[in-house]
Amino acid sequence: MRRCMRTLPLAMAIGLVGGGTAHAGGLTASVDAGPLFLEQDGFDIGVRGGWTFEIGNFHLTPEIGERILTTQEVEPFIGSFVGVRLSHGHTFSPGVYGQFVGWTSDGSTSATGGATFDIRALPKLVIGVHGGYTTHLFGDFITVGGHAGFQM
Repeated sequence: MRRCMRTLPLAMAIGLVGGGTAHAGGLTASVDAGPLFLEQDGFDIGVRGGWTFEIGNFHLTPEIGERILTTQEVEPFIGSFVGVRLSHGHTFSPGVYGQFVGWTSDGSTSATGGATFDIRALPKLVIGVHGGYTTHLFGDFITVGGHAGFQM
């Protein structure tokens, strides 16, 4: 009985975040695309992959990927990134993300942070919208767009 009383608060807390289990959600891969705004106008497209860990109603995804930025003023920037996403919910999942990019085209770096809203209504399919703010050598910019991918 005493052991049960000690574990009850933990069980209740886990139940509040939904489900009460922690497991590997699986491989996640996605394609992102959207226009750039602010100091530069252009287009941002990327592919990313990672492993999603599901902890109750939370989805934590460390990820890697590639991005291409095109603008009217300079040659396209091509870069590799590492990042992380954190979202909450199953069918509708609002969340946040951050990425650090090393641009192989010119050796510069950038950092992006933003918000995302995913819909997980169909099995293994994740679609959504995102918006982020990027600080970069040639000028800061805002990206808004959509993404689609899968989670195995």
